[in-house]
Amino acid sequence: PTQSAAIPETPLAGFDLTIPDPKENLYQEVIDTLSQFFNDIEKHGADIEKATSVSQQTNENWQTSGADYSPSNDQQQNFDRLSARLDRYVAKLQTLQSSAIDLTAIPQPLTAEEIADANKDLTKQRQQWLKTATQTLRELSWPNDLPLPEHAETLQTAVTRTRNEVAQLTEQNIQARHRLKEFVKNTQAQLANGQLKQAIQNLAQARKLQKLGYRDCDAEINMLSSELGEMRDWQNYATEPKRQALIDLLQSLVEHPLAPPDQAERLKQLRQQWNDLGPLRHGKKTLQAHFDTLAEQAFAPCKTYFADQAEHRKANLQQRQKVCDQLTELTAQNDWQKIPVQKLET
Repeated sequence: PTQSAAIPETPLAGFDLTIPDPKENLYQEVIDTLSQFFNDIEKHGADIEKATSVSQQTNENWQTSGADYSPSNDQQQNFDRLSARLDRYVAKLQTLQSSAIDLTAIPQPLTAEEIADANKDLTKQRQQWLKTATQTLRELSWPNDLPLPEHAETLQTAVTRTRNEVAQLTEQNIQARHRLKEFVKNTQAQLANGQLKQAIQNLAQARKLQKLGYRDCDAEINMLSSELGEMRDWQNYATEPKRQALIDLLQSLVEHPLAPPDQAERLKQLRQQWNDLGPLRHGKKTLQAHFDTLAEQAFAPCKTYFADQAEHRKANLQQRQKVCDQLTELTAQNDWQKIPVQKLET
């Protein structure tokens, strides 16, 4: 009781109580690094090696930043949020890498003409690719809060485009089947009415669709082709004398040509009469060549005449231009009104 202990000046004399400089806040630097990383990949993207490296480095820096003091609650929450987001990004990049998306297999865009003329096989190919690509994106299940890598975005854009093309191709297929039935129906009616030329045209359209893969009316088309062949044989048999008469008339024009304008008009009439007789049988194509040869020979004098007429018109045009130049030069004179009227008229 009579003794007293020596009391130090302050119990905390041996401790460093200086306040850390906010500029030396290493925790905030780590958070800023993570934020900047996500800003960068929004613009330029990042590969899996870069993302993994940033994840490892920021976690290491966060752990070593606690030598002097602990992060604030806000800093810890921001780091946990950004770090977890980066971990999910790395995991999704790994999934994307393992999916082995082949960008070279993406179908090329189709023009409106290509869609209109597309066959059924093209539609099936697009549908199959769309199914596979859609399944790949579904399995990837990329989160909306993570930037989509460029090659995945390319695939997503191609899927959207191809889906629209498949919808157009499907509608085109439906319309093509409808047109095929209409062509067959019209051919049947025209054959029944003896309209051979129209029947040939409609059957040709039906066969064009048949070659594109629309085989709904194969039996009807084959039967109509047989009937049409028989009718064409009969028609050719009946028109052979008429064709021979037209060839004789052409031969006469070659040997005894008319005046060039009359010759050209007569050739036009004979050509129209020949075409009105319908197409020739396959074995009679030489007759068509003979007709064309005679028509060319008969038109030869007309070519010379029309060429001379063109040269004459060209020369007249030059003379007219010369007269216009003379008139322009005349009216440019100050005293042209003093020239006698008779000379002006001349």
